[in-house]
Amino acid sequence: PVKMASIEYGPISIFIDRGNSGFGFNIKGTTQIGGTLQAIHGALYPPLQYVSVVDPGSAAYAAGLRSNDRILEVNGHDAQGASHASVVDWVVAGGQKLTIKVLRISETEALRLKRIEESTDEADGKPKAKAPVGTTIISICSHKEIKDSFGPAYTVFNIYVDGVYRCSKRYREFVDLNKKLKERYRWFQFPILPGKKLNGIRSTVLGDKDTLERQQKLELYLKTVFAVEDILKSEAATEFLKATPRPEGVDEYEPRKGARGPAHRATVSSPPGTTTRAAAAPASASDDPLAGASQPAIPRSATMAASSSSSSSASAPSKNAAAPAAAAGPAAAAPAAAAGPVVAQVILPSNRVIELSVAPTTTLSALEKLVCKEAGLGRGAKLFSLFTNTSFPTKVSGSAAVSSVKGKLALRKWLFTKTQEASVEDEVCEALLVDQAHAAMMTDKLGVISDEDKQTFTKLRAEKQYKKFLKVARKLPYYAALVFPDCIASLPEPDSEVTVTISIDSLDIAHSPDDTPSSIEWDTVESHTCSGSKVVLSLNDEQAVTIQTSHAAFLNDCISKVIEERAWTAQLAEGESAKDARNWFA
Repeated sequence: PVKMASIEYGPISIFIDRGNSGFGFNIKGTTQIGGTLQAIHGALYPPLQYVSVVDPGSAAYAAGLRSNDRILEVNGHDAQGASHASVVDWVVAGGQKLTIKVLRISETEALRLKRIEESTDEADGKPKAKAPVGTTIISICSHKEIKDSFGPAYTVFNIYVDGVYRCSKRYREFVDLNKKLKERYRWFQFPILPGKKLNGIRSTVLGDKDTLERQQKLELYLKTVFAVEDILKSEAATEFLKATPRPEGVDEYEPRKGARGPAHRATVSSPPGTTTRAAAAPASASDDPLAGASQPAIPRSATMAASSSSSSSASAPSKNAAAPAAAAGPAAAAPAAAAGPVVAQVILPSNRVIELSVAPTTTLSALEKLVCKEAGLGRGAKLFSLFTNTSFPTKVSGSAAVSSVKGKLALRKWLFTKTQEASVEDEVCEALLVDQAHAAMMTDKLGVISDEDKQTFTKLRAEKQYKKFLKVARKLPYYAALVFPDCIASLPEPDSEVTVTISIDSLDIAHSPDDTPSSIEWDTVESHTCSGSKVVLSLNDEQAVTIQTSHAAFLNDCISKVIEERAWTAQLAEGESAKDARNWFA
């Protein structure tokens, strides 16, 4: 083992007694067996599954397991090069006891490996643009009364995954799930389940109308909770969504539009005081607990769902998309080009989804204003813009029509200048900034952050200490920066495989986060152009830097945005008014 800063890195054997609350950790990694060898602390290893999250109060944490630990053995099984499904099966097969051997690595090394693994195509192991990953749509489309010869009749709610029947659950099973998840994910603000009594009536004697209302609220609960990737992949969620026999009379596939009776799913009502609807749950193809289910899949629509009084759905990403889309729906969705209105779905950083019925020809710029108003954003609305809802979000064109959108969109911050952001007095804006930053922290996209610091940030967010959260977060290296992995650049030498980082200060090009970057100061950039997958920066010393990326258009937009913001700042520093400086404050 190697010692760094009094921490021992290397192979460690850990024994965990599961207890009553589960092991308390999640596993991520490739779905394939084997792959390209990776160098970790000077030694070569095949692809390793790794621990993505360890709950601080769990049995795993008490035993010494930590996030980023690479898994070498599970209950005597060699896990080096093993698939995700195999490792999970070995953990489950051990029952209450788990003996696990892990490779402990530094946080810097973990961040380096994460970027490599995320950009690796599992088919051939060569770094390239990320391929679209799977999306999980969970819905409750109907309910059914079950007559039990050994007791009173009871109601089950029929759950569909990606349009295919998965399982039926009683109300009390939702209560049990909620209890387990709350114990595990204390940082998450769970929605309120419908009570044991609905409208003052006990559940055992609910009428059709009240049962349908409960069905809708339970669906809203699942969509909100399972929108969080780590929760969707938890032991409790996997157990809850385990396939069960389909009750007689229940459809195998999610009923198509226009075919639903009064007991089927209606448009989910927003909880009191909000105008949003829960998001569909995104899940990585590499570690989706629902992947490999025996039920057949059904085709997904490639268009945004048309407005309907009985249901709504989102669409699948185009096959040529540069990054994964975040929502998809059944094939029954109507084409966006239909004469009637379409339902535009926009996910906020808080994971809530705003649904607006608009004309197909409505521009995304107009939709953006409507979404900001619906979200309650005031002056801070100018900090945000619409992006693709993908693992690598890119800004959409404001002049495009809503009908051209495939799947959900996302409202995200679109600003590089921290001082302008910090001057906004808008509580809704601050809350959304915190939500976006917190999600990035949990996936190590704002730099290396210790587990203890993550817990501190999580606590500040839960206590709504937004200003304190943001004051500290803005000091993180990548808070107001965008990182473009998997690029090919002419620096530091021709055809270098690099990561490009854009901030208000410079454009940095480096082989890895640990390397000293080649920095391009913005004052030296005379012009920049985009053609196909290439961006070319012409510098004032008659040099040209070429960057090739699958997100070239967005990279070029970011460069334009930074240059524009720097011009605002310079003009304001010279005493010009915000209006004269064409500053967004005007």
